[in-house]
Amino acid sequence: MLILIIPLILYLVVTNLITYRAFANDKRYAIEKQQRTPEATLLFWAAIGGWFGAKIAQKRLRHKSSKQPFGSRLNDIGLLYTLSFGTFMVITTALFFLRRLTRSTSHQFRRASYKPLQTIALRSKRRFAHQQHALHRAKHL
Repeated sequence: MLILIIPLILYLVVTNLITYRAFANDKRYAIEKQQRTPEATLLFWAAIGGWFGAKIAQKRLRHKSSKQPFGSRLNDIGLLYTLSFGTFMVITTALFFLRRLTRSTSHQFRRASYKPLQTIALRSKRRFAHQQHALHRAKHL
């Protein structure tokens, strides 16, 4: 599990840094009246994992904060991330508890069903031995 988490964290850090830098460059281009970074590009970087970097850049640089279609789309991406993470956590937790419940129930079932069978087998063995002993005694009388 740890093998999957480390690359994911590294991916998110790099993506957020790139997104922040894209917002900073766009802000600089706006000030210098150069060709701007398309909004679709900024939203793309936010959507593939750089949403936190985009929101931090939007607040710290005061960039694209009043432009409403862009701002609402960026917030929608954040909402999608929140819902996805929440759904992931609910499913993961449910599977964890279901697995524990199934494991403990099956273990109890196995133990409960195995014990009577073991007892029955032992009783049958003793009964058979007792019968054999009784037959042996009857023959020698």
